[in-house]
Amino acid sequence: MGKVLTGWQPIRVGELQPGDLPAENVELSRREGLKSGAIFPLIFADRVIGTVNVVSKRENSVSDEDMGFLSQIAGQVAVGLANALAYKQIDELKNKLQEEKRGRGGVRSELQ
Repeated sequence: MGKVLTGWQPIRVGELQPGDLPAENVELSRREGLKSGAIFPLIFADRVIGTVNVVSKRENSVSDEDMGFLSQIAGQVAVGLANALAYKQIDELKNKLQEEKRGRGGVRSELQ
């Protein structure tokens, strides 16, 4: 997954190997019978904000056509996630501003 975050390119995993994922993820994948998949970066505003991971119980399950289609989906997910994060930040700032206004109003009424 680190390669996807630093290289900004999707990676297809035809047959899961110990070095492909962190050790705990490889162990979990083997326990669940997962054998292949792909990892796609979520890129927005010139930065990677996460990944979309697709897995399968079949080896070599992700085709070239799948890679193209899933890359497009990852692009749309990145936009949606970035919008949700921006909305959350705006909401937090709005709440902070309202609290500050209430605090100033309370001080004024005490001074009058």
